[in-house]
Amino acid sequence: MDVSIAKIHHTLLDAALPSTIKDLKNPTEDYVVNLLTTFLTRFGINMSLIDQPIPEQLGAMMYYEDSDVINLINLYVVVAQISNKIFLHDFCLTDITSPGQKRLRKQAKFLSNFVLYTMHKQSGYNDRMDEIQTISKLLEDLKERKTHVSESINNKVMHKAKQLSMIEKLENDIEHMQSITEKLNKQEMEFEIRKNNVDKENQKAKELCGSVKTTAGKLSKMITEIQSEVVHSPKEYRSRLDEIEKQHKLKEEERSTMQEAIQEKKQSIKLIGEKLNFVQKTSDDFRMLADTYKEQKNKKTKRNNVIKEIDSLNNIWSESKTKLAMHKDKIDIEKNELQTYNEEDMVLLCNLYSQLLSDKKIQKTKLDKAQDCLNEKCLEKNKLQTDIKKIEEETRTFINSCQESYDNELANVSYIGDFYRSIYNYTLLNYILKYYTNYIRLIKL
Repeated sequence: MDVSIAKIHHTLLDAALPSTIKDLKNPTEDYVVNLLTTFLTRFGINMSLIDQPIPEQLGAMMYYEDSDVINLINLYVVVAQISNKIFLHDFCLTDITSPGQKRLRKQAKFLSNFVLYTMHKQSGYNDRMDEIQTISKLLEDLKERKTHVSESINNKVMHKAKQLSMIEKLENDIEHMQSITEKLNKQEMEFEIRKNNVDKENQKAKELCGSVKTTAGKLSKMITEIQSEVVHSPKEYRSRLDEIEKQHKLKEEERSTMQEAIQEKKQSIKLIGEKLNFVQKTSDDFRMLADTYKEQKNKKTKRNNVIKEIDSLNNIWSESKTKLAMHKDKIDIEKNELQTYNEEDMVLLCNLYSQLLSDKKIQKTKLDKAQDCLNEKCLEKNKLQTDIKKIEEETRTFINSCQESYDNELANVSYIGDFYRSIYNYTLLNYILKYYTNYIRLIKL
């Protein structure tokens, strides 16, 4: 078995690509299609899309059998685009339809080496990608936590602002209620003074009313005594009547005085009633004021609780800010580490790219030399073909001439005929050997 075929066979198997020694020695269209399909599928390319003809191809397809040709053309287009990227520049459609042994070995070598290279690099890149994805997920979680913390802080700040505005409003309400309380206290003092004055006047009115009642009782007693003292003598009656009239006038005067005093007392009592009503209203206001004071006291307690809650929120906000700064520092450190890893990977990729460019230049130089050599061989081939045509023409002319001479002389002398026949056979043999030698040289080229 050829060493190069065995090596390529093992390389294809290592790359998990289909391969047999028979297919490498005598490649067929089915094997090449299977090899390329497996290669494309290995990198996640959907073969059903490649096998599906585009509208222009459907319009140009006259028979159903043309679909196989369209599938091969689509496969060639895709593989040609990829082959240019892996430095396989001379891939053509005949490499699929009529594969040659040498070109298949070269193409299989490029494909398998590329797959092995990706397999070798993919394991390292998978670990790094897993690490990067883990770090990226951690960064996303940190960003999400940062967003939640920021939202929480903003909500707490807004809540704090609302609480501060509420506290300010409560303080204004308290100041307003304090001013009202001061006014009510002043009015209460004034009402207390007026109440004391009214109480004094009421006491005086009560005392006056008692004295009036006492006087009325005395008058009733005096009337009884006077009635008992009534005399039946005209003179005495007259004198008594005059005395009684005088007393009556005095009583009338005292009565009018008492009426005036009573009217004044009624007025005073009415005024006292109004003052009592005012005092009752003031008492109701004081009860309302007490309720307002109690409400303000509760609001003050709530304000103190709100201040404590705001202080607690400030502490939580400070702790969150510290944690956020720590997370930010940690994220910066991890970003720097990732940047370092990326730079190292870029250096490796740049070195590999430079090496591949250098190899590409060397291979291009070799290809140019081989192309020049091929051109020279083609020129020699064309020259040999021209020489062969010329020799063939001369040979045909010589053979015709010999044949004519042979036919003319054959009837005359058999000896001479035998001699010429031997000369003809020897010349023809030498020409055939010379032509075959040139043909073998042409095949080798």
